[in-house]
Amino acid sequence: MHDLPATSFPTVIDSTMLSDYLACPRKFHWSYVRKLQLARPSIHLHFGGCFAAALDAVRQSFYGHHQSQSQALCVGFRILCQKWGTEELDSFPPKTFFSCVELLQYYLEIHPLETDPIQPYLRMDGTPATEFTFAIPLEVMHPETNQPILYAGRFDLLGLYNGSLFVVDEKTTTQLGPGWLSQWNLRGQFLGYCWAAQQYGYPVAGAVVRGLCIRQSGFDHAEPIVYAPNWLLREWETHVQHQLGRLITDWRASYWDKNFDNACTHYGGCQFRQLCETNNPEPWIETHYAPRTWNPLHKGD
Repeated sequence: MHDLPATSFPTVIDSTMLSDYLACPRKFHWSYVRKLQLARPSIHLHFGGCFAAALDAVRQSFYGHHQSQSQALCVGFRILCQKWGTEELDSFPPKTFFSCVELLQYYLEIHPLETDPIQPYLRMDGTPATEFTFAIPLEVMHPETNQPILYAGRFDLLGLYNGSLFVVDEKTTTQLGPGWLSQWNLRGQFLGYCWAAQQYGYPVAGAVVRGLCIRQSGFDHAEPIVYAPNWLLREWETHVQHQLGRLITDWRASYWDKNFDNACTHYGGCQFRQLCETNNPEPWIETHYAPRTWNPLHKGD
């Protein structure tokens, strides 16, 4: 259908945007072209964002300002409280404010900062490379500005592990198992992180995914390692350029296909499902959705 209004094409692309497009082009349209989100924030994104901000504050305090782990933990608790704020979110136990506080303490119990086998890479000024942010021009040109589209993002840590550099990123989940452990080897998010670090001159060998499982009865953890050989990173880069070409074609045609498969219900369901189930989505947008500008340089979960 060609009745969806054309608005500005994004100037910055990240792994989340590409993943959403691959899952369903219509989802990409609603989220990044029309720039919509449900009026009520997601507890999953909020929880992950608060935990990531608190853990970064802990690392900066310990490695950057040379405070003790207990002092750094206090700084992390304060940041967590400030970031959580007074947001009223739909209850989704076990992801609550209190479990987020407990998870931060649990993380430091299983990964004590001083003896953690993964230590932050120190920049020239001595600061730890936490919350590593990147924005890299691609070969694909923006259809409106004719400037290179930027591939951007942020990962939790550039770390040294067994003498090699690795991208390190924490993932919260409510279950761990063989499926969770094996899902990362070809995940574009982590291949993109490794590719980006190499563009900045860091010869990373791969990525370490630190999984944190939040259950009603407590916590658990896992740590798969993803290796990123050069041939695979070249394939990933070609894939990104190809997908951007498809994206630009869809944008120019104002045609955003629906998935018509399980993307509508996967991982708890797409937030835009009700818009795709009606022939007249605009009234739903006015009453159930709010404006949103996705920032690829802002780390969530």
